[in-house]
Amino acid sequence: MKKRTLSFQSRKALSDTIGEAASSEILELISQMANEIETLRRERPSIVIPDQSSTEKTTSLYPTSTTS
Repeated sequence: MKKRTLSFQSRKALSDTIGEAASSEILELISQMANEIETLRRERPSIVIPDQSSTEKTTSLYPTSTTS
């Protein structure tokens, strides 16, 4: 998995604007959210949509492309 981080300039600007402790907390939260998003994309959870005819349909939350 590719680890994504903010550029040095972005981290420095955030730290200068709101302080080092707050910027560290925000960067950690962003990192955790990015990891959670990657996990959700990788696992492609299914959701169940009730049908009017009372049969269940299972649909992928992230449909895969069928084009080559």
